[in-house]
Amino acid sequence: MYKIATVVGAIALILSVPLSMNLPPSIAIENGPIENFQVVLLLCASVNSLRLMLDSYDHGLKSFHVFCALGFVLLTMRELSWGRVFYQIAIDDTEPIFVPMSDYAWRIEAYTFIVVVSLMMLFLLIKHVPIRRLVSAPLPIALFAIVFVGVILQYCGEHGFLIGKIHGQVLEEITETIIYAMQPILCSYYHSTLK
Repeated sequence: MYKIATVVGAIALILSVPLSMNLPPSIAIENGPIENFQVVLLLCASVNSLRLMLDSYDHGLKSFHVFCALGFVLLTMRELSWGRVFYQIAIDDTEPIFVPMSDYAWRIEAYTFIVVVSLMMLFLLIKHVPIRRLVSAPLPIALFAIVFVGVILQYCGEHGFLIGKIHGQVLEEITETIIYAMQPILCSYYHSTLK
């Protein structure tokens, strides 16, 4: 499974630049098709982590998967702009405009959620995750390389370095999707390695 994921991830990264130059920029708008797919992908990743947790007998490994599931929920909320995507106030020539975070009715609750989940994740990481076992496990270098290159391409796309700002936004969203897709693969890898 990891070899297939590595090959598919590598091919996706290689194709991300030419695809970004040829796909319409409208698919990468805020709350557009790619971002909606990312939300579904992250929710599926969270469910996968809970499935792996139920398959674990080791308390530390169970906590690791809870930590991963919470992380994916946090990323999902980030992709939904902490709920602001449900409060579109206008649309300009390129994309929808949402309520600014400073005027967002659920601003305090969103920030509270971020702080609480982040603290829970940190607590679980320190208290329960088998750090020594994680560090001593063989590194899936190819998967990490895909994530690393994806982060670089995502940064380049966001700042318009490679293919300009307009198509760079498409590159940013495509590579972000690839990075998100690799995360549950990494969780599954460590689950099978540490089990």
